[in-house]
This record gives sequence, structure tokens and C-alpha cells, in this order.
Amino acid sequence: MYMTINNDQVNLTILPFTDSSGKIKIGRRNSILVNEWTKVSLSIHVYATYNRREFILLTNTFMNGFSTPRYFALKLPGKLRFGDGQSPLLPSEPFLGFITAASLYNTVDTAYNIDPMHEPDVLQHAQESTWPSTPSIPWCPYRVQYDVDTNHVWPLDDKGLTRDIRTNTVNGNSQCLRFEQIHPTLPNHAVHVDGSPFASIMLPINGTEVDESFTLTVNVFILNESSGSLIKIVTILGQTLFEIVVTETELQFNAFTKTTTNCASLTLTENFTSNAWYVIGIKRDVESNSIGIIVDGSFSSTNDTCGIFGIDGDLSVQIGASSRYLPGYRGDVRCLILFNNPGSDIIDAIQDACTDANAILPTVPLTSCIPNLNSGYHVLFKRNIVLSDSLSPLATYITKSLIQCAISCKGHVFCRSFTYVDNQCLVYDLVTESGLISTPGAVYYILENRS
Repeated sequence: MYMTINNDQVNLTILPFTDSSGKIKIGRRNSILVNEWTKVSLSIHVYATYNRREFILLTNTFMNGFSTPRYFALKLPGKLRFGDGQSPLLPSEPFLGFITAASLYNTVDTAYNIDPMHEPDVLQHAQESTWPSTPSIPWCPYRVQYDVDTNHVWPLDDKGLTRDIRTNTVNGNSQCLRFEQIHPTLPNHAVHVDGSPFASIMLPINGTEVDESFTLTVNVFILNESSGSLIKIVTILGQTLFEIVVTETELQFNAFTKTTTNCASLTLTENFTSNAWYVIGIKRDVESNSIGIIVDGSFSSTNDTCGIFGIDGDLSVQIGASSRYLPGYRGDVRCLILFNNPGSDIIDAIQDACTDANAILPTVPLTSCIPNLNSGYHVLFKRNIVLSDSLSPLATYITKSLIQCAISCKGHVFCRSFTYVDNQCLVYDLVTESGLISTPGAVYYILENRS
């Protein structure tokens, strides 16, 4: 059985499992008003003495009912469902509105125990203040915000990789990715970026999308001793239009015109908790002439003087490093989304989009390919420094020369850098400017991508 609301009428429909001709429907017109609270109650009573079943539908003070000698029984176990259940038996249009104070009684009393005279008793048990503690609001993974407008979704995990599930396009240059942390609310592994150009992700968007209001977000797993460029939007020639740089204590945002003039700048002091997930992003609101940074749903903005970029071709959203001179942020990323409008709750919008995306994508192997290290070469990055002991190396060697240390690095699939001092060679799978220690005579080399 189910109850529906059609315009101003509440209807009850009963569908017997064995005889479709026994369908029963009751209702009353003008029984519900828009923008007002309406109490809807259903009572089912079985009178064994008279072999009679009585159905009563109450809508505020309006009552509809019928009695029948036919046998009706619930098929249990079952579910009490509110809202559109996407069942073929239910109407296709979902109800839009609010509900509160839902109650289910098992009683042998008369049908009139749910009339309006007893409404205070029902509400008393439903009031939140009567609970021993305030119940938490659960996360609903399939709840939909109807004002959300999503342009691109890249799952960045072991299912979707860099597939844009909105346009169904795959970026072929970003498939040799590593997987690390499990996100606490979004399914599957996150992509690991190690600070080197080998872990840089480039994903295409339309140039016209940055002239409008947009919100670009990504889930980031914050690590200690890491800093660098996290996310930016660049032209086909590599010119940066928008960028967020993460340090251990700050978020730095900059925007530039096509002539490389800085048109917006913002710095936030953030005391990030290490080994924790955050939502970080860029938001531009053309109507309010504001632009800035999103951190876990909070928007910090500055005046937007960037105007219209007027780029007809593609742009790229880039995560990670692209140059040996500016290492990228080192950590894990998950679920990159470009919204035209994220709706009233951006965190819910992110969870909805990523959960739905992964429900329909086939699983791919975690090790889809091996990076082509032959396309890179070692360059001197820093002198007189080594990496902190808290940054564990892939391996440690005693070598007679700098060349032998470089060869040792090439022997590891994910070697990105090495330090060498006094015949001690330490090989790392990361590139960073954080957590460095001054050591006379030491050299810090990194592997640069030449592809």
C-alpha cells in the first residue's frame, strides 16, 4: 500500500499481491493545503467477530474510510518508506516538501485513537527535546539537492581514475597513478600525489566555464611536512589563471588575467590536522563579484577584478607539480568536481556526486600501468640539505659515487628523488620543500618528467 499527494488530495492505494482487480483507492479533494502543515494518518483495524476490515484515512479533520470482508495482511518483513522509492508501483514524480513526527502504533483500540483530539500525545513523543540526547542527523548518500548543477566529476580512485563521469571522457595522460588512503565517507582508494611531475594530473574543462560562476573542489588528505601547488586552472600554453598553494600553516590563492596580471589574492592561516581529510576548493561568484577559497564548506573571499577571460578552447585543471622549480603538494586526493552551482550544502553535494559516480563505474586494477621513468632525468634541486628523518626513504645505499646513487634511484619504479652525502645514498618516492635539514656537502636531486 502507499499514500500519494496529487495537487490538493491525499490518496491511499492498496495493491493486493494475488489479485490486481482488488485494487482499492480512497481519498478526498481539498484535504491538503500548500505551505501549511497537514497531519495524515492511516488506521487499519481487524474485527474478527464480524469478519470485517476497516481502513480509515485521516487528513487533519477530514476522514475517509471503508470496511470490507476481504482479507488483507501485510507481507512481512517490510519497509516503511517516506519519499520516492523509485518503485515501478509508485508514481514517477516524487513529493517535494517536509515531514516530521512520524509514528507507528500497534493497537486494538477503536479507529478514533488517532483523531485530532489525540494529536498532542503523538507530538509529545516526537519532540526532539524529549530525547535523552539530541539524535545525530544521518548522512543520506542518495539524497538529491534539486538546485545542484554539476559540470564535471572525476572520481580519482581505483574505479573511476580520471574519467569525467559527466562527459564520459577519459584523460589518457593521467592513468599511471598510485592509490593510498580510504576516504571516510566516499568509497574506494584515493590517488596519491608525490610532489613530482610524474604524479601531476591534467583534466580538461571548457574555457567559457571560468567566465561564469563556478566552484571547483577536491578532497585532500593532509600530510605533515608537505607544501606546494595543490590545484590550479591553466591554459593550453601552461599559463596559470587560478591556483591554490598549500603550506603547513597557510592556504594561498591567486588569480591572474590572460596578460599575467594578478587580479585576486588571498591568504588564509589554517592549522590543519595531520592525517585528516579536508575539502579544499576555488569559488567564483560573478554576481557578487567575489572569488576565494573553500575549506570544508566555509567560503573566504576577496574582490574579483579578473573580468572575462574570453577563452574559447579548452583549459586544464591541474593537481600536483608541473615544474622542477615548484614541487607540488604531497598527499592524497579524491573526488575532483567542477560545479556550476553546488546547491545549499556543498559537502552533501560532493558526497552525492562521488557516491553516485562510483556506483556505476566498473572496477579497474590498482596497478593499471608502470610510469616510464626513462622519460625523466635527474636535476640538482637543492645543495647542502637532506630530508628529515620523519620522511622515510624507499631504500638506503652505500655508494662510491653520485652516479651510482642515481642508478640506484632508477632501479625503483616510484623513485622520485635522492639525497647523497659522504657515500650515503637515500632514495625517496616524493619531492618536497618541507622537512629539510641543513647538511654541508649534501645534494638533493629530483627526477624531472620530460614527456
